[in-house]
Amino acid sequence: MSKPLRILMLEDLEEDAGLIDRVLMKEKIQYERRRVDTQQEFIAALDEFEPDLVLSDHSLPQFNSTEALKIARSKMPAIPFILVTGMVSEEFAVGSLKQGADDYVLKTNLSRLPLAIRHALTQRRLEQERIAQEISLQQKNKELLKAVNELDSFVYSVSHSLRGPVSTILGVLHVSRLESEITETIAAKYLSMIESNVTQLNHTIEEILDFALNMHNEFKIEVINLRGLIDRCLSSLDQMQNFNNTIKSIEVTGLPEVRSDDFRIVTVLKNVISNAIEFQDQHKDVKTLKVIAVVSPNDFRIEIHDNGIGIEQVCLSRIYDMFFRGSNQSKGVGLGLYVAKEIMDKMGGSIHVTSVFGEGTSVYLRFPNAPGPSLG
Repeated sequence: MSKPLRILMLEDLEEDAGLIDRVLMKEKIQYERRRVDTQQEFIAALDEFEPDLVLSDHSLPQFNSTEALKIARSKMPAIPFILVTGMVSEEFAVGSLKQGADDYVLKTNLSRLPLAIRHALTQRRLEQERIAQEISLQQKNKELLKAVNELDSFVYSVSHSLRGPVSTILGVLHVSRLESEITETIAAKYLSMIESNVTQLNHTIEEILDFALNMHNEFKIEVINLRGLIDRCLSSLDQMQNFNNTIKSIEVTGLPEVRSDDFRIVTVLKNVISNAIEFQDQHKDVKTLKVIAVVSPNDFRIEIHDNGIGIEQVCLSRIYDMFFRGSNQSKGVGLGLYVAKEIMDKMGGSIHVTSVFGEGTSVYLRFPNAPGPSLG
């Protein structure tokens, strides 16, 4: 055994506890023990001593093994409980085993105690491993079911999202061939329609790639200048239709650098910021986007505030669902916030969204600031 066993003895006679000591030492079992003989002491020892094993006499002046077994199974169900007592009936011994005792050893045959202890510890360890494997299997089955359901939704939604723009492009090309004379105005109209639909296709493909890369790529932790990263995110979105109509501000306080996964932070920020730009309120004269970041040694928090169209209250609970699109203005397949949430969960961070319909939306992100070379 790698470390001494902590044995809790429920025994009112120190002489009998000494007999047990001699048997265990003869077998070279390394242990430390605490002897108690009242219910109050027994309960306190379970909490304070945290035993690996309970050896219990049956009959004490104000307490017995039946009561002790119930308490032990209630407070520490995984530890072995062995009855070590004088003569008892076979019926009582079998009854104790049925109630959860691991074994019983008569004081007249203490030589069997080391074997009983080893057997009980082994059986409990195997039982704990079995339970852990069952829990792991249940979790894997749950993840597999989730993956199957998501795959079904993925195939349907992606095929639908890709088919729409492709059909429109093919339709525009077909109509253009039927035109006897294509003026510059008509050509510009057709090109604009094609560009819009190709942009939608590209956005869909980017969302799918982000989804796949987050699922399969390992974490890559590096030192990142957070202000520079946010600037890069904004620059990568400068081709969006409403980008130049938005008044943007960035504020970074605290430490200038973070340790995290560059790709995943960029993916989350691009998904959130592109939503803020995409869902502008065209009825407002001033469209704003504010990014606020605070960096500390343990984590860094980023807030993105906009004064766009906002999200209706009935939609807020579904914004992280795969393929959910809460507005007709949406040009993507509905993976943006789903991917962002998956990334934040995988990184051990959090995302929280608040919104007032017609006024704007705020997104609060918390990322762990990795202390070492990797998150794991």
